[in-house]
Amino acid sequence: MRPYEMAVLPLLWSLSLYHLGRWRTAPRRSRVLTAGWTCLALGATLGTPAVRRVVDALIGVNSVTALLVHLLGLTGTAALVEFVREMTGRARGRLSRRNLAALAAGAIVLTTAFALMPRPHGDIDLLTYSRSSWAGYTYWAVLSGYTAYGLLTIARICWIDGRHASPGPARTSLRLMRIATLLGAAYLLHRFGYVTARFAQWPLPDARLITGATQVLLAIMVLLFALAVIWPAHAEHRLKRAAARQADRIAPLWRLL
Repeated sequence: MRPYEMAVLPLLWSLSLYHLGRWRTAPRRSRVLTAGWTCLALGATLGTPAVRRVVDALIGVNSVTALLVHLLGLTGTAALVEFVREMTGRARGRLSRRNLAALAAGAIVLTTAFALMPRPHGDIDLLTYSRSSWAGYTYWAVLSGYTAYGLLTIARICWIDGRHASPGPARTSLRLMRIATLLGAAYLLHRFGYVTARFAQWPLPDARLITGATQVLLAIMVLLFALAVIWPAHAEHRLKRAAARQADRIAPLWRLL
């Protein structure tokens, strides 16, 4: 398992299982977030080399796990957008029709392009596959486009609401999300720039360097999003512990009274 997988996978599954255990009693925004974490955790698991080989062999389609990972990534991004809308009071109990329509259109085009594009087998990464085609370029353009749409939506909401949020955990959470979206923008520019250069047949460095840098940026972005979501609950837990310690200190005084 690569270092970024070791950092991201346990965290994503911990968050998913923790929230799944509270699914029935959790508020709506927590259920939306749980769906997002679960999709990202499944996608990260399918993306590991050992699992990828097994799934590709079972289904019998070259690189089909790459498509599944990307579809789960799109769904996880959509869920994070809905969570931010819920957290800032913009959703009002309703899913965004524009977000759902963009997700459905992206998934359809992605699947169609995947069926038409040349696909590698074995451990060759789909992103760095040597052949270029319009179907392949469309695939990566749509994947990057929807991810960019999700990140821009989150960044806009966090920027607008972050300016008016009162100092404390909520404002810190929104700021962390803004930083995560900046890293997400760097990740998308890096990946789409590589795809464009590959399609134009420009000279490029070693493919392993490209893939490694892309995955590291992605891992840091996911970790920052996770920290942003965890931070308010962590701050609340610290306040409760501080109050409990203070109550323990004054308990002898109450007994004397």
